[in-house]
Amino acid sequence: MKKVMFLFLLVSTLAMNPSPALALIAGADIFGLDFRFNNPGARANAMGGAFIGLADDATTAYTNPAGLTILTQPEVSVEYKGGNYTTRTIDETGTNDFDKSVSGLSFLSFAYPTKNTVVAIFRHQLLNNENVFSWYPKKKHGMFTYFFTLGLKGGADSNGDKKVTMNEINEFIGDNVPYMTRKLHDERQQTPSVKSADMSRVLAEYK
Repeated sequence: MKKVMFLFLLVSTLAMNPSPALALIAGADIFGLDFRFNNPGARANAMGGAFIGLADDATTAYTNPAGLTILTQPEVSVEYKGGNYTTRTIDETGTNDFDKSVSGLSFLSFAYPTKNTVVAIFRHQLLNNENVFSWYPKKKHGMFTYFFTLGLKGGADSNGDKKVTMNEINEFIGDNVPYMTRKLHDERQQTPSVKSADMSRVLAEYK
């Protein structure tokens, strides 16, 4: 009888043909905007949104404070994040990519359970994707714009062949923009770069 019941349940389950399980994950939306406000901690990211229900370490101070009540000993959680992103521009020179890397301490928490309560503090910060723009007062231009234009006019022609390539303009602004920015703006850091699928492509040619 048990075997018959087991076979019946097995056949019934297969006949239902259940649909695949789906999960909602954070990522770029339909407009290409990336809002990945992930919960801190490697475990939380590996488990997706399921960690909210578990919440059994120091990161729960942010994720789900109710989980602090199950901690039995002091815990510290530290998270360091890094990422790369590319800004693409399309103009008369073609398609140009501007790469940037960002990193930093994104989360820090401390939980200390006592007999009747749990004391917890945390600091959570998103990666700073701020683009630095510096003004060149004497030239009345943005720092990048001024040196990019100057390079196209021949300033970036490092080998004297009357041509300015993508690689030459990248080296030219990479040498001049950071130096002048630090000089005029109290050691501010601005490190632009220009990337292209063909770095040997000629942007300007002179007779």
